[in-house]
Amino acid sequence: MIDTQSDRGQLILAGAVSFALILIAIALVFSTTLFTASVGSSGTVETVADGTGVEQSVENTTATLIHEVNEDVDNGYPDELEENVSTYNNLLANSTAASGPTYVNVTVVETGPSDSDAEIDWAEVRIIYETSAVQRETTINVSAP
Repeated sequence: MIDTQSDRGQLILAGAVSFALILIAIALVFSTTLFTASVGSSGTVETVADGTGVEQSVENTTATLIHEVNEDVDNGYPDELEENVSTYNNLLANSTAASGPTYVNVTVVETGPSDSDAEIDWAEVRIIYETSAVQRETTINVSAP
């Protein structure tokens, strides 16, 4: 009888050690998965939010540029707006590139009304926002304030 009790104790000890190792492995895999998911997704979400912020900034600035061009220019409104947006594009591209590997391009697609002697009522602007994780190309319509 002594031999049987000794074997059972070793079996229980080996089972307990195996169970502990399995629990440690599961906890390690679960922790690694959660860490990877949280780190991997947060960068993309921030990048998309930055792109949306750039769109809003471009919309507000273009509306201001339309207003300024309408007040300051006697004729050639669309040309002046395109020149001002081009200057703004260069400044925006330099500032976003300085903060990280980001490419931004803003161009005027079309302006209205079509009469070149009339003030600009609206402009269609194309925005390209590109990082290593996200590429967005949108076209927005901006109305004069």
